[in-house]
Amino acid sequence: QTQGFALQLVVSVCFAVALFCGFWAWDPITTWRESIPILIQVNFTRFSFFLPYLWMIAFALALAAISDRIRFVSSTLVAVLMAAQLTVELLEHEYIAEKKQTGITYAQFYSKRLFDDIAQAIPEDKSSYVVGSIGIHPSVPQYNGFRTADAFFALYPKDYKTRFRKAVISEFSRRPDLLAFFEGWGSAAYFFTSEMWCPRSGAVCTKAKPVRPVHIDFDISAMEDLGVRYLFSVPIISNASDLGLTFLGTYEDNESAWRITVYRLPM
Repeated sequence: QTQGFALQLVVSVCFAVALFCGFWAWDPITTWRESIPILIQVNFTRFSFFLPYLWMIAFALALAAISDRIRFVSSTLVAVLMAAQLTVELLEHEYIAEKKQTGITYAQFYSKRLFDDIAQAIPEDKSSYVVGSIGIHPSVPQYNGFRTADAFFALYPKDYKTRFRKAVISEFSRRPDLLAFFEGWGSAAYFFTSEMWCPRSGAVCTKAKPVRPVHIDFDISAMEDLGVRYLFSVPIISNASDLGLTFLGTYEDNESAWRITVYRLPM
């Protein structure tokens, strides 16, 4: 009885959380909560992060209930259900799903050897400069020890977002959806280009796909104000010389998913 009550309680909590998250995004509720500052500043749907753990607890309680009530087949049935659960979890694991979507592995994504080569080609210690990334996620250079001006920030000063906006506003204004994404998603501070929106929504621009040169309209002085000294770019920047960028070289590695062109900002 205790297990049955606990199972009902956990499932009820899961239902309540899912219902709450659904109403949170409902237009009439959205309009109302936008008038209350704390409901804008805090995303209370983060409670949904607990749902996987709650369902795991519910699954364990269900297995315990089965074991108590159907003893003559309990061990076999429980083993089969656990095996089925593990199979589903492993086949749908985020790492495997991402590899299916992008076609690249963890090692190819972070490309340690490639970025080691780039670090050696730059005649300064990595701790002395900041980089910006075009066409790759900033987590790639971050993983390889580079300091980045762009990132997915969990928490950072509003002033930095304002300064970052100054650097990208001319480029982002060329695409209303890109500008809306930047202004509506506080944590996202990326040097997207209006012509090539990578990486975004699972899109990756690997060396296996043709990538045409792009014209960028970033404010170079504002980028320098963010500390940017070098740009790591997947596409060739067609107006690099007009912006005062110095081409340092294009780098690739057989084990990497990327072909990276490095530019130095004006001194």
